[in-house]
Amino acid sequence: MKTANEIVELFNSRKRDQDPMIGHMREMRLAYNGDLPVVLPTLDANERPFTANLIAQGLDQIAMRVASVLPNVHCPPDQPGKPRAEDYAQIRRNAILGWWNANEMDLKMRRRARHLIGYGTSPVILRPDFNTGLPTWQLASPLHTYPGPVDNPDDMVPPDAIFAYRRPWSWLKATYPAKVNAMAAGMPAPDERFDVLEYIDANESVLIAVGKPKAGRTDTWGNVEVAEGPAPIAELDRVPNRIGRPMCVVPGRITLDRPGGKFDGMIGIYMQQAKLMALEVIAVQRSVFPEKWLEARPNELPAIVIPANAQTGAIGVLKGGVLQVPQLQPGFQVQPMLDRLAAEMRSEGGLPSDLSGQSATNVRTGRRGENLLSSAIDFPIQEFQNIFERSLQHEDEVAQLIVRDYALMPKKAVMVGWGGPKVPVAYETKHFADSVANSVDFGLLGGDLNEQTVMWGQLLGTEVASVQTVRENHPAIEDPEAEHARVTFEQLEKSLLMEVAQPGSFSLPDKARVMELVATQKIPVYAAIMRVQKEAQDRQATAGPPGAPTGPTPPGAPGAQPGIAPPGMGAEAGTGPQGSLPPLAQFMSSLHGVGAAAGPGG
Repeated sequence: MKTANEIVELFNSRKRDQDPMIGHMREMRLAYNGDLPVVLPTLDANERPFTANLIAQGLDQIAMRVASVLPNVHCPPDQPGKPRAEDYAQIRRNAILGWWNANEMDLKMRRRARHLIGYGTSPVILRPDFNTGLPTWQLASPLHTYPGPVDNPDDMVPPDAIFAYRRPWSWLKATYPAKVNAMAAGMPAPDERFDVLEYIDANESVLIAVGKPKAGRTDTWGNVEVAEGPAPIAELDRVPNRIGRPMCVVPGRITLDRPGGKFDGMIGIYMQQAKLMALEVIAVQRSVFPEKWLEARPNELPAIVIPANAQTGAIGVLKGGVLQVPQLQPGFQVQPMLDRLAAEMRSEGGLPSDLSGQSATNVRTGRRGENLLSSAIDFPIQEFQNIFERSLQHEDEVAQLIVRDYALMPKKAVMVGWGGPKVPVAYETKHFADSVANSVDFGLLGGDLNEQTVMWGQLLGTEVASVQTVRENHPAIEDPEAEHARVTFEQLEKSLLMEVAQPGSFSLPDKARVMELVATQKIPVYAAIMRVQKEAQDRQATAGPPGAPTGPTPPGAPGAQPGIAPPGMGAEAGTGPQGSLPPLAQFMSSLHGVGAAAGPGG
């Protein structure tokens, strides 16, 4: 266990070591937001770059492609082949998908992809939510995350980590009133912000508030205060960690020796382009509104007698001099240089012009565009998705341990479903007792949703992959087994409709009755046919003497006439106890078992 003072000292040490790396992250944030200042003496203090922001465009494009596909989750049974273990593994998988759905993982992955590409890391904290009974994913700011050192640079689970926040005094006072009174000198304003540090390791989570030092300076980036003098410290909370491992995962981009964003090398080029563009705009402004100089004649003192006004047509009068208006032309090399810098930025970031909807040449075939984009962005997307696969695998393990060891709710049901209708899935704590193993798979790494649909379709068409393999790996299919049941049911339903549509299968009134049930009561076709079959059998049964309500219809009655149906097809009352559709009844009896198992929606 570490004391509050030890945690603060550890934080200060890590902050000093990681400040250069975090400085690059801050520059990337400013560049992405278009807030990097263009330092030129002739510009206003609030001037910002006004050139195409290829950094933001490229980061968004690649991040959206990385996160356009949600990976699949697989939970292997701890004892393969045993029904109980197989059922538990399927329940664990559905529970994880339900947690993802409750945490809006599709949106979180888009933000995490931007963090990983732009900052080089995408930390996340998992917490038990005792109100909902679910594990929650909380995205942490990469600029304020200080993980402990690891021997393996690809290890995503550090031994401990410190997360820095800023919270207003009103929040601290309302949440921890007894622990922060001695921390702040005087009466702070309600909106005055204080630094809060959260330390997480395998044993505990500690929350610490750091007060204002008597002598200190504020970090120029306005985040965590760097104290030169002693600052009061208040330990707000200390919670034991029940799962025995840190409840945080810090994946990082693969580099040589330190975390770094993919577009760090573009910032310098972007600034040069912004400066050159600013100078070009200044030159154009001066050419539109040129400077005027009053040149004196020999031995005379020049003066303006009447100023000229071009709008009113007033003619200016000068005395003792000549007015010179120099015509300035912007440099002819500025535009080629701007184009060259834009090309250098695209080369540095691997961002072909096709990403912005422009073709660099007149060759605009689909094959050419596909090959160009593939060589430029497919492998970076593949690497980022591979990193998220490993990160989500660790995160799912932590989430299962939280549900098991914190016993949030002994029994819980979650909703599963992304694009289609959501269905409830129930699980219990015992389902996570034997194993929390899982694997996360993006399917075909390097492809977005559109590309994966085409690639899996090609593999299926060339018989390289089976239909079941496509179902298990396609990002749009959550539950391969349920999808298989739906497809089987639809095929049987189609064959049933073909059987019904055959001439002479059964009477026209009975077919019309099937259509009525399907159209008005919205019941499945198989259920409608079974009901019509039962109605026909009841109508044709002989349970009483002729003329009785339960007896056969008299021969001369209207109900005994065939009408538009052929005689003997069930339109008139029969005399046999078996009804009028023995072959169809046998077919429906065999089909009813499949339909009841699959259900109308699979």
